[in-house]
Amino acid sequence: MVAETEILKPEESPIKKRGLKVFLIHNFFMDYRIPLFRKLDKRYNITFLMSRETQKTDKNFYQIDYRKIPEDIKYKIFHHSTCFSRYSLALGLIPFLLFNDYDVVISTDQHVFETYIAFFISKIKRKKFIIWSETFDWPRAPRSKIIEPLVRIVSKHADACVA
Repeated sequence: MVAETEILKPEESPIKKRGLKVFLIHNFFMDYRIPLFRKLDKRYNITFLMSRETQKTDKNFYQIDYRKIPEDIKYKIFHHSTCFSRYSLALGLIPFLLFNDYDVVISTDQHVFETYIAFFISKIKRKKFIIWSETFDWPRAPRSKIIEPLVRIVSKHADACVA
């Protein structure tokens, strides 16, 4: 006799039922990420923490289109400050991570200040930290050489690395 296996729907995931609370830090809502974010939301109790309201590149400037953000996922967009006309910092992330309860933080970019803040706060609070690297070619800018020791520390002491 074959035993029946229980098929769980994504919203009935044992991880979500268990209440594992996850914060995922990303810089910006992009259209191609929405399906991934929806799947993660169905499986985990996850809140997406966006560190930019806008994304500016040399050729493009994107403003968040709030109509494209799915209403069925939890998110918070932090205002960012710019210093020296180049470097953006989402300082509101600091008290948010310090005073909210969570089990895991996932951060997606090793080139931004928010990753290091999240790493150190997670370690102080003894929470899990996962680095999700999307970098396939390390930048050769002088500031990349400056932060290289921090990248090594985060990579070595993260609880997991996804590349």
